Amino acid sequence: MHITILTIGSRGDVQPYVALGMGLQAAGHQVCVATEADYETFVTGCGLEYARLPGNTRQKHNDSAWKHYLNHETGNIISSIRQGMKFVIPGLRELLDVSWQVCQNTEAIICMPQVPSGYLIAKTLGIPFISVWATPNTPTTAFAHPYLTSELPLGILNRLSYAFVDLLCIQYWGPVLDQWQRETLQRPPQPLKALKEFYSQPIPTLYGYSPTLLPKPTDWGDNIHVPGFWFLDQQSDWQPSSQLTDFLAAGTPPVYVGFGSAVWEDPQRITEMILAAVQQSGQRAILDLCWGGLTDADLPDTILKVESKDAPHRWLLPQMAAAIHHGGAGTIGAVARAGIPSMVIPSYYDHTFWGRQVAKRGAGLPPQPLKQLSVNKLAEQIRFLATDSNLRQRAKTVGESVRAERGVERAVEIILHHLPVERSLKIPVPGGSP
Repeated sequence: MHITILTIGSRGDVQPYVALGMGLQAAGHQVCVATEADYETFVTGCGLEYARLPGNTRQKHNDSAWKHYLNHETGNIISSIRQGMKFVIPGLRELLDVSWQVCQNTEAIICMPQVPSGYLIAKTLGIPFISVWATPNTPTTAFAHPYLTSELPLGILNRLSYAFVDLLCIQYWGPVLDQWQRETLQRPPQPLKALKEFYSQPIPTLYGYSPTLLPKPTDWGDNIHVPGFWFLDQQSDWQPSSQLTDFLAAGTPPVYVGFGSAVWEDPQRITEMILAAVQQSGQRAILDLCWGGLTDADLPDTILKVESKDAPHRWLLPQMAAAIHHGGAGTIGAVARAGIPSMVIPSYYDHTFWGRQVAKRGAGLPPQPLKQLSVNKLAEQIRFLATDSNLRQRAKTVGESVRAERGVERAVEIILHHLPVERSLKIPVPGGSP
């Protein structure tokens, strides 16, 4: 069967779907990953077909207006979505059109929510559709929508928060989707009916995160699955630099500090605060420069700077004492698997939600917004993360559970169960055990 996976976003957004695609290909299927041009070499290097989707997430994250938007969040969900949609709507029609084109010769569609056309394309073509998410979006009484930065006191309010967020989003992308359905799919534009249909139908839905961090709510149906994180563990000839191995061998395990795709308006100030806090804490540290969350500053001997491409998380994080990061779902998974304590400094919608889940499991400190941090406070938190034995033991226990989940293998089994193909209970997974 030919399967097309539609995905966009940062490397942390795209990589889990590449891992899932490799698992499906290992099970005997032909897989095409449709995503942004930045990831073409990455996708083809993993042995999968590639199709281009429009957009450039890295470029958007380096835009001054985007940085201003992220760094001046008020916590007001209505304002946040309204401002965020200003960056989404201009390119939405092209994304819808190209998604339609790349799916013409496929037999099944697996789609993330940032590509809102997947379900409608599959329905129009009469082919199977699998909904895949990195963050919860199915209504539940167990917790509020992850876009809300605060928890709600009543279960019914939690459930209603999902409809609230969806209706806010429809207000902005609904007109574009309406026109596209009418002109391209020859379907009547009924966004509210389509949304109701989407949630009322037993659509196979997979969440690519760990049930150890966030168990499946009891009010979710049998069509909804939480198989575990989708880690990419391909074999490669990568070797760490001698500078990195020498630094690790020269002292106690350092604290990892990195902010993935998060961006800040004043990265120099943030870097200076982190450097001062690390030195005041008496710990060693590795700074991951990532996409722009930290700057390339002069560093003391106790701190080493790296770039993600030069130190993969799966190799680096297990050697760390703790981690301070932005809270993206991909980094949350990598840190949890490594079994080290962590703290999230959130910069985007769901980062606070994930930081809160880690803290609830006793594997880290509660998320701390940047504007609430000082050098003294951050130094205390770094010291506590790196030295508290109870916290470290709880994080280790979480790591053992996450590593045992085999998320890709389980996800492949679930997908094949829902597709009209021969089912297999024993499916090889690229790279072995997660």
